[in-house]
Amino acid sequence: MLFNQLGEWIGVVSLQSFNWVYRTAEIAMWIGDSTEWGKGLATGMIEIVCRHAFERMNLNRIWSGTAETNRGMQKAFEKNGFRKEGVFRQGMFLSGRYADIFCYSLLAQDWGERKATAK
Repeated sequence: MLFNQLGEWIGVVSLQSFNWVYRTAEIAMWIGDSTEWGKGLATGMIEIVCRHAFERMNLNRIWSGTAETNRGMQKAFEKNGFRKEGVFRQGMFLSGRYADIFCYSLLAQDWGERKATAK
């Protein structure tokens, strides 16, 4: 669960859809309080979850999808080194119309390279 500085619940972040054979999982996040959008919360939470997934759980790949219109989540993934892999055309029904889902992923190898260059 995500809380703001006042301790109020504002959203959730999780790893889900685990495949232990392939060592993959999906990262999912929802920040329901729009006054908290654009403050870097998603970027920071993605980094924390990735660190746990790669360094503690020994996963090889984390993936996620986001609506084509959700530029904030796209930026948060890109800031954390995720690569856009493709598009699920009309993969969701959003605001009265079908919308594409942009699929992003990050590999353990990419995570290790980012850590090495950050030193």
